[in-house]
Amino acid sequence: MMRFKGPSLEALSHHDLFSATRVCRDFNGIVNPILYRNVRFHLSGQILSIDRLLDRLEIFSMPGFNLTQYTRRVMVSGSWYWSYDQLESDLGQENMVSPAVRMFNALIATCISKMWGLREFIWDAHITPTQQLISVLSLASNLKLLQLRVSTNDTPFPYFHPTLRLDGYINLRSLTLIHINTSAILHPIGNVLFSSKNLDELSLRADESRQLLFRPTFDDWAGQKVLNLKTLDLRGFVDLDSPSQPMWDYLSLVDLKILTLETTPSLLENPENVWGMLTAGKTNLVSTSLITFIASFSGLESLCLTPSLQPQATHVIPSCLACLARLHSSSLRVLSVLTRNENEETYGLDQNCLEFISVQCALLEEFGFGLSMHNLSYMDHVFRIPLLRVLHIQTLTNRSDYAIEHNENCLREQVSKYLARGCTPCIQYIAFDAGPVYSLTRNPVRWSIISECLGYCYDTVIFRDRSLDWMTTYLY
Repeated sequence: MMRFKGPSLEALSHHDLFSATRVCRDFNGIVNPILYRNVRFHLSGQILSIDRLLDRLEIFSMPGFNLTQYTRRVMVSGSWYWSYDQLESDLGQENMVSPAVRMFNALIATCISKMWGLREFIWDAHITPTQQLISVLSLASNLKLLQLRVSTNDTPFPYFHPTLRLDGYINLRSLTLIHINTSAILHPIGNVLFSSKNLDELSLRADESRQLLFRPTFDDWAGQKVLNLKTLDLRGFVDLDSPSQPMWDYLSLVDLKILTLETTPSLLENPENVWGMLTAGKTNLVSTSLITFIASFSGLESLCLTPSLQPQATHVIPSCLACLARLHSSSLRVLSVLTRNENEETYGLDQNCLEFISVQCALLEEFGFGLSMHNLSYMDHVFRIPLLRVLHIQTLTNRSDYAIEHNENCLREQVSKYLARGCTPCIQYIAFDAGPVYSLTRNPVRWSIISECLGYCYDTVIFRDRSLDWMTTYLY
């Protein structure tokens, strides 16, 4: 058997892997399973004389092409052809999907039907997946992860996105639906939840402007069932309960470990029943009930407080920090406080809070907070946290483009001074406001951009959005 010596094949670029398939037959057999493991169909938005996407679809859908047997993940992304915008918009007014979109979906469905080992499917394109494609996907018995963008925003050209039936997905472990803008899709989601046997992760993100209720999700359930979710992420809904039964009655709170709730403040009225024994929480529900939640157990590893469109009771944050230090200091590794005060301004931690955190939460590895540009000296306390690896600073002052650039330059200069003095030797990533995210090295101090915006650093918590994890993998 041929053995490969040298750097791991996994680390090679797509071009190098493709070249390696031509070395010899033995090497071809080793490399192809890696080369075709992750397949991406990306729409560039432009009609070109040489369209690599269409070439790939034509090759993959050919009856004699069998390398799709190695595919485990498929990603569909990008923007539809710009010259079709007006046509798609006109057809959207008639609740119609264009023939071009249907044919594009049909080609992908043909490719999917040949991917016997497919485990993950992500649709992040601006156009809609068709019911035919969704039905073909449901036949993939090994499919464990399904992520769909079910609509886009309404400007400048609203495309038609029909309500999809999600029947037959009984083996899913992870389900994510992004930009939910109609309650009609909640009934098919409910069917998946009721029929699935092993669902561990559920992420549903609604368009906040649509004021959607979550209760239709359970309306069509044929009987009682308890979901054994380990990860739950619900955002943008205005209410999670039905008049007869709270949503939490459908969940096993013993199994739930990671919870993200970004919705209305009333949902934390009984947090000890809602949150369970979590290891990680992320929420915009900042109220006195948050203190009750934090005080109800110990062992929390991550807590991220996020902004809300509703007023947030930021006056409770010092008490929350005190409770965290008392009950969770030995386990807490991630803390982010990026909320807004009653005036809808970014809330900044004062010097006393930062000093308290640096002393009482000394095991922190990731930290995010708001800071006024007039109080840069407060960072002295932050750079005394010995294990700090990831830092996010949200500035509180003028938000004009010039001010943001000026603020970043000032902050970079200040941080570089701390690094030059040897503070926080573990620091690896830092970002200001909405990004970019920098990777830091020292001796000498160097700043390298690894991502232009937040959400793409999979080895962090506060710079990671799980729905974007697919973009950090090797894309074909």
